[in-house]
Amino acid sequence: MKKISRQLLSLFLMLYATAAAAQNITLPYFNGFEDNAENSEWILNPGDDCTDKWYISGATSYDGEHSMYISYWGEDSLKFGKEKNVAVAYREVSLPQGAYEITFQWRNYASDSKSGLYVSVYSASAGAAPGSVTGSSDMEPLSLVSCQSLLQQDGTTRGTRLAGDGNWYTSSFTYSFNAGETYYLAFIWVNNEPADMTTRISTAIDNIQISNSSAKAPTGITVDDMCDTAVNMEGAGSAVRPRMAQGRH
Repeated sequence: MKKISRQLLSLFLMLYATAAAAQNITLPYFNGFEDNAENSEWILNPGDDCTDKWYISGATSYDGEHSMYISYWGEDSLKFGKEKNVAVAYREVSLPQGAYEITFQWRNYASDSKSGLYVSVYSASAGAAPGSVTGSSDMEPLSLVSCQSLLQQDGTTRGTRLAGDGNWYTSSFTYSFNAGETYYLAFIWVNNEPADMTTRISTAIDNIQISNSSAKAPTGITVDDMCDTAVNMEGAGSAVRPRMAQGRH
């Protein structure tokens, strides 16, 4: 009996270790780009050497001190350039089987009908990791077909292209992951316009969150005006952190 118990325990530990190895992020996942160890997991600007590049630094943020953003002029600027290119930032993600909600804050000021921010997710078994492309505004085919349709915070559909007026917005999508597979979660900046570099705000990402889709974000967030530390949230089991700041330009 003891031998059988030890065998069962060994089998359990092996299965647990296999499951843990297949999951490379801790849930609920949150990255506000303030943690250097987590930031190092993001691969910035793979592939061609584009003039627009992703940076993780302090030129802008939704809150905190840092975000991930595009700049033509270096990490101290939030302006994109005049040359067509596709700049990629991605992270490898492995999760237990199931559907997960991915939420993030973003901003940009791209006026061309093709330029803007796109989010792509696909399995590493489908092809190579996404890469940046210089001299063209055409994404790699696998990234293009894997672009996600995004929802706004109010539940309306935004489509696959994110472009706005330079203010911060919140978008999300749900994606089903298979156990034991590695996926690429990519944020893709497409520049298709000869912009005036003195005025054009490029794209920025902050507060990326991944949670089981059954753990819904809190709704009806109110602040008790009788106490500046009380926050009331409707909904249980949320992995989403309430954010009160409106963005730092």
